[in-house]
Amino acid sequence: MKSWYATVFQGYLRVDKSDFSVAIRSALVSSNKIKLFADAGIVVGSIADQEWQELENKIHIILDILSV
Repeated sequence: MKSWYATVFQGYLRVDKSDFSVAIRSALVSSNKIKLFADAGIVVGSIADQEWQELENKIHIILDILSV
């Protein structure tokens, strides 16, 4: 059985304001392996090496939790 794990996406809408949290880490779980995914917010002024390090850090947090 395969299934996805992802962080919560939430939001609320008002006439004058909206607030959203976007999942930027997820995993695809199967019987004998886990594929991890992470995302980055590339914007004007982003530095590629720093963005890559941020992705590495996000994945390593999950690996640490899983004790891999």
